[in-house]
Amino acid sequence: MTENSVKMYEKYQAEVYAEYLKSKGTSIVLANPTPSSLRDEAAAFDKNGREGADILRFFTKNGEQNGKLDIDKFKPVQNFLIGKTNEPTIRVVEFVAWFIDFQPRPFETWRNSELERLNGETSKENNDVEAREEIGASSSAKNLVDVPVVQENTPIGLLDKPQKSIKKLNFIQRTGIVATLGLIMGVAYWKGVPPDGCMYWTGTEYKAVDCDVQIKDAQVIALNQQKLDHFKKITLPDTMTFNSLKRVWYSKINNEVEFFTSKGKHPVNGDKILKPVTIYILEKYGNKMLSLTRTNQADTTEND
Repeated sequence: MTENSVKMYEKYQAEVYAEYLKSKGTSIVLANPTPSSLRDEAAAFDKNGREGADILRFFTKNGEQNGKLDIDKFKPVQNFLIGKTNEPTIRVVEFVAWFIDFQPRPFETWRNSELERLNGETSKENNDVEAREEIGASSSAKNLVDVPVVQENTPIGLLDKPQKSIKKLNFIQRTGIVATLGLIMGVAYWKGVPPDGCMYWTGTEYKAVDCDVQIKDAQVIALNQQKLDHFKKITLPDTMTFNSLKRVWYSKINNEVEFFTSKGKHPVNGDKILKPVTIYILEKYGNKMLSLTRTNQADTTEND
């Protein structure tokens, strides 16, 4: 890859990972990825006809399309998703893009789309520059007409002071200071953490905000990066499987059961400690089909 291509690929990788972080709360597999859960979910996506499933040939034992998926080849995917590595192979990144249905994909398609967008912005900027230059030229011509003629032997104290130049210089200085401050704050927000470092519970996840912001019906608390990244409410509990045991926690308040991707206190009722999910809770309040599946398996064993 050329230097520009490498930079664009790094941006593609960053956008794919950012989209994954947004999707974590929608699925237990994304919230707590394991090689086995990634393999099983990928097989299900392939069976349901998700476009681009040819990426799976890189995750089979013999590299064959429609071959048996090798669980060991999903370990690098897990390492990338949990942040254990920030230098994944392009196959891993493309798999994640396919897995979360990132658009546009693959990289080459995204790259072409990005180049079109950048070229469009460049054309607009060039047009703006030309317009500003035309306005500047007109202003300069007008100013030339207004320049006073200094008469010979005119006392220096009677000359007009260059107020416009001073004001222009001060404006440039002020603009530079504001731009610098904006850049510093922008970098902080780009990293997902406002300068003051606080967060609040949205109902499904924690979101970073300034500490002086007031959120209706929500409590703003000190930012906890671990909770910000990993503590999510599972909004689709019927997608949970027995793999969720020891990796999902729940609360039961006023006969309402909620599931979360990390341990700790309830985000709203802080006096309630979340408990590890059990088979009973999972089958009764989560994926009720699991109970039927387990019963069918038991019946099959007895018949055998």
